Amino acid sequence: MKKNILLTAFILFSITLFGQTKNRDKNFNLGVAAFQAGDYENALTFFTASLKEKWSTNCMVNRAITYYYLGDTCKFCDDLNIAYKFGDTTAAKLYKENCGTSKIVYNIPESIKKEYQGAEYIEIINHKCYDDSTAILFYKDKGKTMSEDISSSYADVYTIVEVMPEFPGGDEALKEFIAKNKVYPDKAVENDIQGTVYVQFIVNKNGNIRRALVLRGIGGGCDEEAIRVVKSMPNWKPGTQNGKPVNVKINLTIDYNISVYKKKGNHK
Repeated sequence: MKKNILLTAFILFSITLFGQTKNRDKNFNLGVAAFQAGDYENALTFFTASLKEKWSTNCMVNRAITYYYLGDTCKFCDDLNIAYKFGDTTAAKLYKENCGTSKIVYNIPESIKKEYQGAEYIEIINHKCYDDSTAILFYKDKGKTMSEDISSSYADVYTIVEVMPEFPGGDEALKEFIAKNKVYPDKAVENDIQGTVYVQFIVNKNGNIRRALVLRGIGGGCDEEAIRVVKSMPNWKPGTQNGKPVNVKINLTIDYNISVYKKKGNHK
């Protein structure tokens, strides 16, 4: 059994190693060299550094295999589980074969259906190394099948992390997106309502926007419009802590200046 796992791991490692673009990641390449030389401790160090610089399921799977060669089967399973949650099919296969059992549930609670309108099914995974389980929701989003860990219902949400979440293109692109997409509600225009709406939301491990809410509003339909704009944003680059994607709470302000919007005529 162990021999078969080692063989599978070696084949996987070879495929994923050479799938990387040459010289794309110095630490990744150093990890490859160390692993091939049998220096698994240094390989682990380099792969971990690579994950902090540029997280990917590919590198996570390679680090998992390095843990396996070091004899740490639980960390091997941990890394595979993370890559599995992000849709890596090879990690899913190895995890199911070596790290736990799973069950598919199609009877999805209404509260989850409300938040994930494209919800299809939930996979419950019982872990080999720990006395707990993970629930992964599979859902359709813009025609693509996505997956998300819903085990803790965002119990672990960070405010500050090593690498904060980022809107595609950065802060300036975020400002442009808001300016282009927000609309001044007719009710607010008619009643000369202006000011700043303070919004809070979570950028989850997949970069999706979740749990958007108004911390302080100004009324006149501006609060609802601010939430609409936030929910319409494209996926962010998720924040990371210790090289792993995590759920991060974000606070955002959306300004409504009535004189500016009356000139533009951008209201509804």
